[in-house]
Amino acid sequence: MKFRPIFIIIIAFALSIGILDYAYVMRYSPDMQQAKNQAAYGDDLATELGKKTRVQQRVKDAEKMVADKVAEWRAIVATNTPPTSLKDGGIDLSVPPEQLIFDARTYRNHLQSRINEQLKYGGIKILTGPTLPVPGESQQAVLTQFFNFPTIAFPVVILDLGNITVNGTYEQIMKHVRGWKNFKGYMAQATRLTLNGTSPHLVATYNLQIVGFIRSKDIYPGPPNVSLASFAATAPKATTPGKPGAPTTQPAPTKPVPGKPVTQGKPGGPGGATSKPAPTPPNQKPAVAPPAKGKQPPAGPAGKVGKTPGGPGGKP
Repeated sequence: MKFRPIFIIIIAFALSIGILDYAYVMRYSPDMQQAKNQAAYGDDLATELGKKTRVQQRVKDAEKMVADKVAEWRAIVATNTPPTSLKDGGIDLSVPPEQLIFDARTYRNHLQSRINEQLKYGGIKILTGPTLPVPGESQQAVLTQFFNFPTIAFPVVILDLGNITVNGTYEQIMKHVRGWKNFKGYMAQATRLTLNGTSPHLVATYNLQIVGFIRSKDIYPGPPNVSLASFAATAPKATTPGKPGAPTTQPAPTKPVPGKPVTQGKPGGPGGATSKPAPTPPNQKPAVAPPAKGKQPPAGPAGKVGKTPGGPGGKP
């Protein structure tokens, strides 16, 4: 059977369409989709890589900022914190509670002395000056009221000393107020300065705040009830020796007289253990009582030893 050319062309075209469709569905389309997926995955990886790079840069920037702040803080610590030794004007919070109570008052007195000296700076005349509060009488009161711990995460002295009034010239007053920034060991700030009067005699009033960061690695974990009162109650008290008492004396024995009964001793109790009789004076016979008529009385039951032995009788 011989086909016409047109049929051959149609059959060839149909077979070509089928082959192309098979190739598109089974090969080209999956490959193109996989290529798109790979491209999208590559874009995602590039995005994540960019995020990692940016995160690393942010970490480096944060570390640099922390290092800068640490350097600034170290500069503040070097010039605006009190020493850690009591003899240098600072304080050590790691001492036992009873020692901290006394050390806090010594520290307060030293700080008050330094403020009094700074108030004279500039050659002005002080009209009204500040007085520091006295620390409490227990470790807990000292830490919470004077060093603001644990209200604040670290011990710090915060003193709002109120208004201070001074008298002097304009130059003296300005030099005095600006001098507080050089108050070594603390951060002192003078604010709300007002001037009254006529030059050269002016009266200045300003508000003063002082902040001191306490450098302490440890704080002694003492009980909250340790106080000056309890510490004083346990201290030994001094005693004075008493006067010596009067010497004890005994009455002199009575010398027996012949023919008279001796009245020095009293007869002992009946039936007791016999005690040693008193010695008989020389040239005197001991008196013997005549036996009673009838039956002899039975001996009494054993009793306690009499306190006083019976005395010898006189002659009948």
